[in-house]
Amino acid sequence: ELAYALWPGDVDAGNIDGSIHRWAKKEVIDNDREDWKRISASMRKQPDALRYDRQTIFGLVRERPIDIHKDPVALNKYITEYLTTKGVFEDEGRNQSATDTLSSPVPETDAVETAIPDNEKTECKVEVEPSVEREGPFYFLFTDKDGEKYGRANKLSGL
Repeated sequence: ELAYALWPGDVDAGNIDGSIHRWAKKEVIDNDREDWKRISASMRKQPDALRYDRQTIFGLVRERPIDIHKDPVALNKYITEYLTTKGVFEDEGRNQSATDTLSSPVPETDAVETAIPDNEKTECKVEVEPSVEREGPFYFLFTDKDGEKYGRANKLSGL
């Protein structure tokens, strides 16, 4: 989608023409264009970047200052500010009317109460498995003259 937004002409974000798709693949992605590569890398760092709608992504790319991709710090700052102020998630536009009708004037409270009072402490014993000395065809344990054990895994000659 970032590559589509780099198209120099007008683009309908909701309906990408096949010629624009081919241009984006050939001229931007296959040629590894610097601006696309930098914007893409910066977008990957953004939380929930994949949840933004196509119109937000197009606006971000098309409204960016020219050559901002050459300064990674400025690019990251621009992307963060743009998404914070103008970003719209894909599911927000469709579900907004449903959430408006479902909102209640009564303040919400926790519907589930805990059965254990807050002042009562609950303790649990953590089980610790005893350490197991590994033996078998892939682990060999030796004892030196002081009785100290040592060994190597997968190191027996002839295997």
